[in-house]
Amino acid sequence: MVIKLGKYSISNRGLAGDVELAWQFIKSGGAGAYMACANPHSLVVASKDALFESALKKADILLPDGTGIIIAAKILGLPCTEKVAGTDFFLGLSGKGNEEGRGLKYFFLGSSEKTLGLVAERMNREDSGNEILNLRRFSWAGC
Repeated sequence: MVIKLGKYSISNRGLAGDVELAWQFIKSGGAGAYMACANPHSLVVASKDALFESALKKADILLPDGTGIIIAAKILGLPCTEKVAGTDFFLGLSGKGNEEGRGLKYFFLGSSEKTLGLVAERMNREDSGNEILNLRRFSWAGC
């Protein structure tokens, strides 16, 4: 269940529905799937960056990660009322893995070394059922 907002197919499943869909991808053992976040800033950046635009369009789950997306949907009469932040999705999916007795493995790409370190520290402290495979800093600069 998605809404079409311009060029993008944005989920309107809500947090529980998005987590369940991701869980189904995981259980299927397929080649992989990915989630991305749609917010006003990311859509503006994508309008100037064809590679980023393509990544958003091809996402298996494109979250409505921003109040601006919800407001735009409301103005356009589209059925999307629940903002799903990337952090909420991550915590929900990690919790689902713990509930099912199946820890998940994560690879974090992006941000600064400091932020990645904080992510790892928090996961190690609060989420012992899951594992960080790698943390890798990435910048679009020079691409």
